[in-house]
Amino acid sequence: MGVLLTTQGVTKRFGAVIAAEDVTFDIENGERFFLLGPSGCGKTTVLRCIAGLSWPTRTRTRSCGTGTSPRPWTNRRLPATSCA
Repeated sequence: MGVLLTTQGVTKRFGAVIAAEDVTFDIENGERFFLLGPSGCGKTTVLRCIAGLSWPTRTRTRSCGTGTSPRPWTNRRLPATSCA
């Protein structure tokens, strides 16, 4: 089916605090994907970095084969359900 979203090494630091470190995953087209974890583990931070609402300290993110970072969220074209 193809890869819908790829993240490699998403890292976000707030000063000395590491909110998310080296988060890497692929989401296939049509696949259900869940981020699970306890409060404060960085789930929302990772999603905000992917969406462009927060600037990651380090990352490589691709959506349908096109890089998504670092661009303002208003210029990103993240697909809702598929790359087609």
